[in-house]
Amino acid sequence: MEAAQNIIAVPTAKSGKLLKILGIGFGLAVAVGGTVGVGILRNPGGVAEQLGSVWLIMLAWTLGGVYCLLTANYLAELATMVPKAGGFYVYAERAFGRYGGFVVGWSDWLNNTMGLSFISIVFGEYASKLFAPNLSGGRIIFSVSILVITIFNLIGVRAGSGIQKITSLLKAFALVGFVAVCFIFGGQNNSTETAAVASAAPLGFSASLIAFILAFQFVLATYDGWYSPIYFSEEDTNPSQNLPRSLFGGIALIAAIYLLVNLALLYVLPMSQLAG
Repeated sequence: MEAAQNIIAVPTAKSGKLLKILGIGFGLAVAVGGTVGVGILRNPGGVAEQLGSVWLIMLAWTLGGVYCLLTANYLAELATMVPKAGGFYVYAERAFGRYGGFVVGWSDWLNNTMGLSFISIVFGEYASKLFAPNLSGGRIIFSVSILVITIFNLIGVRAGSGIQKITSLLKAFALVGFVAVCFIFGGQNNSTETAAVASAAPLGFSASLIAFILAFQFVLATYDGWYSPIYFSEEDTNPSQNLPRSLFGGIALIAAIYLLVNLALLYVLPMSQLAG
């Protein structure tokens, strides 16, 4: 009887309360997993097309990380002051009332569902080209992928958390492996095109500024999602400590991945081909 009382109880959700079992590992995983996706495979071309300079390209991606870190300062404070599930809806409802919260929450929900749809469609397209070219547009693959992820999350928080950690880790390893392969087997740029790009007529200040702003939009869109840990603040075991660490640590990891991927692409592709 005494031994049975000493057994550590498994956390269970009280009536009307969410289960608090998530920690820093999940926070980092959802920050990376909710951000790093098809954007880093598609948007570097748009940035290169606008800027056409290695240094400007790397500056834009670096400033994107700095921008997210600065934004995380106030968002981390909000999330720890009001550790409730619902993300931006919670803060908007507290500041502007129920109508303001509804507008922000509905818009945020649409943004998340459209982002999930876009990621799933591109995943289906890429996967079908690699493994099943006969499947039209990868519709079956992206439909099944959404269904599988939904089932794991319906099972419970632990199952969803475990899948998030595994998929984020695999994604990070895959991109690091991609970078390593680029540097090991790449470097085929010819000096003729590099010289041609360097000798291109420079743009005026206004045109250069507009080009940088347009490129920065691609960068910010690719960084979008770094704030994902705030949606799970009510399920965190210690939100006052874990949320800031998840936000800042996640942004640091994302920025490192993005800079490495861009360096790899610039190493193996001529600027005109990357821009295309």
